[in-house]
Amino acid sequence: MKVLLINPNRTYGSLQTAECSFGLPLGLLYIAASLEKHRIPVSVLDCQIHPQTRLVSRSGEAYFGIEPDDVRSRLLADQPDIVGVTCQFTAQWDNALEIVKLVHETTPDCTVVLGGPHATVCGMEILQSQPEVRYILAGEGELTFPRLVAAIESNDLTALNSIPGLMRRAGNGAIVANPVEVIDNLDELPLPAYHMVDFDRLFEQQRQGLFARANRTRSVSIITSRGCPYTCTFCSIHLSMGHRWRAHSVEYTINHIKHLKDNYGVCHLNIEDDNFTFKHARAKEICSRLIAEGVGLTWDTPNGVRADTLDDDLVATMKKSGCVQLVVAAESGDQDVLSNIVKKRLDLKDIERAVALASKHGIPMGCFFVIGFPGETRKQIRKTMKLAANLYSRYKCMPMLNVATPLPGTELARIVQSNGYLVRQITPSNLGKASSASGLGMIKTTEFDPEYLRHCLSRLRSRIRLIHILHILRAPGELMAEIRRKWYRVARKPMTAN
Repeated sequence: MKVLLINPNRTYGSLQTAECSFGLPLGLLYIAASLEKHRIPVSVLDCQIHPQTRLVSRSGEAYFGIEPDDVRSRLLADQPDIVGVTCQFTAQWDNALEIVKLVHETTPDCTVVLGGPHATVCGMEILQSQPEVRYILAGEGELTFPRLVAAIESNDLTALNSIPGLMRRAGNGAIVANPVEVIDNLDELPLPAYHMVDFDRLFEQQRQGLFARANRTRSVSIITSRGCPYTCTFCSIHLSMGHRWRAHSVEYTINHIKHLKDNYGVCHLNIEDDNFTFKHARAKEICSRLIAEGVGLTWDTPNGVRADTLDDDLVATMKKSGCVQLVVAAESGDQDVLSNIVKKRLDLKDIERAVALASKHGIPMGCFFVIGFPGETRKQIRKTMKLAANLYSRYKCMPMLNVATPLPGTELARIVQSNGYLVRQITPSNLGKASSASGLGMIKTTEFDPEYLRHCLSRLRSRIRLIHILHILRAPGELMAEIRRKWYRVARKPMTAN
């Protein structure tokens, strides 16, 4: 049986290239490699890294991807028996659904399998409302997708009962969901199927400014560990990856990194782990191996690391191994909000300590903040704004401020729904607007509403711009660096079309 895996288009709030957040479809590439390992013919259609990919304006939104006719042409050319479609974000569900319907219209005899975090959380609802979707694989699909293909090919309906995470319709129409199991030994997975990626196209798009992460060309994201044992009320990662932290061995990780550099010319890594430094000794050993073996890549942690896992020795080793930026997550500038509302087990003192360490060793740092939690007061919001500005003023730690967004399946979503705090329903479109740079919030309490939170975001950005100007005036070298950055942005030619 032939399998085609599809990474759908995306939509954003504006045509600003800074809004775009695409990258390698790592989940699909891991699954493709696992299918190849089982000698199952497989190919990947990435709508975001394709010769026809464009950033265009449609109905007031930015549409990033390829046209429906391009998808139809690929389906007709490949004639797959099974199509797997991923949906990483609820905000992008409409784009995944568009692909599902295109597959059904173009190749009606094809079996559609849906996966990804959104499908994992909302699978029951999807199967009830979308007859075109035959199966959903919740959680990690690398080991389960080959088993599903084998069951479909042999028409072994009983085998479906033993595939972890499989959701389907029973003969009587009822939805059946098998329990999800996490992968214990991540090293048993083959490296992602990078040979299915058009790296020339990917790197060209990066040069045009269309990339999820920092302005560094020849950059890719990798994941060296999975799972998060913490319980932040707004976070949804444990819904798809579980609470138990699991990691690739140091040897596997180093071989993975060398493979990317030696075979695909990768120069920079975005380490996307939710808890890269969870095991201090492992993180230090990876960095030490990068140094000892002269791998020569730069790297950062755009998804953040725990501030309380960093110490002077580790940060120094990170710097020497090629780390060019670290991100931590304070979430709030008020300890009571952090402990009792966000439920993040972290002392705010560790944030400033970590930021000071990064500054000492010359590693630029960013810090995540979130405002607009139910139970949060205006005074506590102002404390968050103050901490964000102070960290930037003292250490040039760039604040990354967001509005609390009730993602499906999270404790935050349950709280706002049960208390009537929603001013906009939890839909893909509203979630997309809430998580955009404009921060169009969805929550209203007696203390704040979306407009107040937007005003807070605007005030902080203005204050950061003023502090930035002061930094430049105090250091002439900063002025020249700023001029070069401005020139670089103007020189880029994003692949937009009207």
